[in-house]
Amino acid sequence: MSDFQNICFGLDRQGDEEALRVFFRHLGQEPLASLLTSRMSGAEMTQVFDLLSGLLRRHLRHEEYHALLLGEGPTAE
Repeated sequence: MSDFQNICFGLDRQGDEEALRVFFRHLGQEPLASLLTSRMSGAEMTQVFDLLSGLLRRHLRHEEYHALLLGEGPTAE
């Protein structure tokens, strides 16, 4: 069963967080990421990059950024 079947956005904070986690997991899969980026305009790619990098800067400490995104440091898995 797809994890999308039970996802609903906009009802409550907990459900919204779970919905975004599901979307993020799927967006990170290579076939989808490759297809989507190949179809995006340069302006759309810039818009997405600016949004995500801005969120990372606002919500992650320097150490978290390096550990979680770059896989560096003591808390990297």
